[in-house]
Amino acid sequence: MFAKGFELPVPRSFTEIVWNDKVFGFIFKKTYATLNHQTGAVAEFAQMNNTLYPYLAVFRENWLALSGDQISMYDKLGKPLPNSSINVHAAAKGNSIQDIKIQNYYLIVLREGVIQIFNLVDFSEVQEIDLERGEVGRFVSCEANRVLVCAESSQKKESLTRVMCLRTVPPKEQIAWLLGQTKIDEARKVFSHNNSPTDTNYETKKEAFNVEAGWQLFKELRFDEAFEFFGSVNYDPREFLALVPDLLGKDKKYLTLTDLNKTGNESIYKEGVRTIINLTEYKRKYLESSFDIEKEGKTQVEFIYPSTPVNEEFKGTSCTLDELMELIDNCLIKLYVQEKDVRQLQNFFETAKVLKCNYREMREHLKNCAKADESSTSDICLAFLLSRGASYVEALEVWQTLGNKGIKELRDLACGETSNILLNHISDKELLFKYARMVLIVNPDEGLKIFTHNPNLHRSITEDDIIEYLGRINGSKMQLKENYLEHLVSSKEEDGRFTNLLALHYIEVIADAVKAEDKKTIEVVFNPIVQKYRDRLSKLLRSSKPYNASRILEAVKGMGMSDEEILLYSKQKKHAEALTILIELGRPSIDFARAEQYCLEQPDSLLADLFEKLMRLRGEAKVAVEKSRSEEAKGEAGEKEAESARQYAAELEQYCKEFLKKHACDEKMNAGKVFGIIPDDWRLVEEGDGQEDFSLLQYLELTFNNRLEKTNNLKVGKRAAEMYKLNLEADLVRLQKAHLIVTTDRMCKVCNRSLGGARSFHVFPNGVLTHSNCTKDLSICPLTNINFSNKIY
Repeated sequence: MFAKGFELPVPRSFTEIVWNDKVFGFIFKKTYATLNHQTGAVAEFAQMNNTLYPYLAVFRENWLALSGDQISMYDKLGKPLPNSSINVHAAAKGNSIQDIKIQNYYLIVLREGVIQIFNLVDFSEVQEIDLERGEVGRFVSCEANRVLVCAESSQKKESLTRVMCLRTVPPKEQIAWLLGQTKIDEARKVFSHNNSPTDTNYETKKEAFNVEAGWQLFKELRFDEAFEFFGSVNYDPREFLALVPDLLGKDKKYLTLTDLNKTGNESIYKEGVRTIINLTEYKRKYLESSFDIEKEGKTQVEFIYPSTPVNEEFKGTSCTLDELMELIDNCLIKLYVQEKDVRQLQNFFETAKVLKCNYREMREHLKNCAKADESSTSDICLAFLLSRGASYVEALEVWQTLGNKGIKELRDLACGETSNILLNHISDKELLFKYARMVLIVNPDEGLKIFTHNPNLHRSITEDDIIEYLGRINGSKMQLKENYLEHLVSSKEEDGRFTNLLALHYIEVIADAVKAEDKKTIEVVFNPIVQKYRDRLSKLLRSSKPYNASRILEAVKGMGMSDEEILLYSKQKKHAEALTILIELGRPSIDFARAEQYCLEQPDSLLADLFEKLMRLRGEAKVAVEKSRSEEAKGEAGEKEAESARQYAAELEQYCKEFLKKHACDEKMNAGKVFGIIPDDWRLVEEGDGQEDFSLLQYLELTFNNRLEKTNNLKVGKRAAEMYKLNLEADLVRLQKAHLIVTTDRMCKVCNRSLGGARSFHVFPNGVLTHSNCTKDLSICPLTNINFSNKIY
């Protein structure tokens, strides 16, 4: 029984109508259009474009319309959806479309001789089913999970109609078939279409799918693709390890990579082994991050297996975490050695938080492998294993053997690992000296760290032991000892013992360099080593480090190292000896600027001492002049010698007078001592001297004026201070006697109200009056902002 509902006026004739919620779809003569039955609005949304089979349907609230050769999808309002077209060749005149139906998310297109099936989710062609020869499809009927296809035979005298029933293959069977054909992407699409992430068991199903897909790819030798699937599933690493021949022992026979790699391609085999290593490493990292290996070692570990494993022995079995970790560690070590992968071996032993391998078994295995291993990978692995097992002395022995093979890569690795063990695990003196030797010879910088960065040294060995030991190392003797002493000097607060040793070492190097050139002093040596070490010695001596200047001075005497001698004499306050050397250096050319500069730089008053030494030199020059007069009569050579002596004496005399003039007013010139040194033959005023010539009288005037000026300045300063004190005392008395009368006409400078009758008020030193409560800071005048706390009144 039905009741009349709404009436819908349609503006023009149509061939078919489809209802999509509140919107109707119409197939007109050349177009597809929608009509809203509430508003009556008509909107065309697609052209037929000469299609021979007009078609309009609804799929998941969207329109499906056949236009030309394309079936396209539109939203409810007729707007095209992106990437949603299927080319069904509807405009082709041969093999034309007979019927179109939708079953679940499949679009079934029946043509004259073939059934085409498309996926409406990703708009891909899924399958083609050919009709028998001579048959022509007529129509399709869909019900539940079945599809009925009607076809007629046109070749027989009597037409024969055949009905074919197609059932929808369950998604699980589709996936299995597609995976079997290694059509991984198609299988993944079927899985995604039939499983929603919101399902409670979605993750379990997805993990099972990934295991199946991963193994199918692995069996097809597509290792990189397989790894991507295994990266997110709980696979059993034993299945992969069994694929490496004899890795799990020779007791059982497993299907191996050799069996899968039927072509025998060696590069493919190696790629497979590398993938197995990567998968095993990945599983180990997962276990190490997911469990407390030490506490949860007895935990049973379960895995997910493919429906048809390569090796059936492991499916349905479990093992404890301890058993699994031991198996993984044993196998990884064997695989690294087999592949001669030293870098991965080193990384494995350095980064593994817990190592569960069977130490005894692995030691024997590695020793056996080493007999035929020319690459030394087995020995390297053994050394790492011994070190990880705290058998440090045994490990050091192996590293020393490897380092002595003469191969640079091995030697560098052995030195690095030896240094690491000695730095962190060895404190015994004899062991340190025994095994550090190789590192010191091969890599001195790295070797010295054993003694400069070792926190355990103080327990068994002293700095003197190390210095003596380094001195015995052949080849790099000087450099090793030197670098260690420099480290001690720069890093320790000590009494100067090591500074002394370092300075003496520098002097020894300089002496050896001079000796090598068969020279007695360094003045005539042109050797860069000499200059280099003199600079180092000078820097050390000028530093604030304590040292025994007397001891070092004895070592440099006689080597011609005048600069160092001067510096060392200065440190000991032996200025007379330093000045003697400086005068000798300037004596030939009468250039004593360095001596003068030395006197000015010292805190003591040394200019008079220098003048005294110059006077002695003057006296020697005069004696030389007298002596040359007796030789002058001996001929031309005597005359030249006498003339030279007279010239030298005259120039020295002039220099001494200029010295007095230059430093007459200098504070470091002791005038009293100078007066006692001035020679008797110097006259106050020299006859014939011009205004610009220097005379003793000028020196006396300059000296006395300077002293008188200083004396007067002291007296003036003392008198000014006394007057200032008297003024302060007078101001204080005046202020104490001051009084103030406040009447009603006196106003506060802040609020401008009368001060008369105020209980309290404040008077600033500049005479400004305010109410007490009108002033925030009693030291700052509110009218002028003068801060009286910084002034004296």
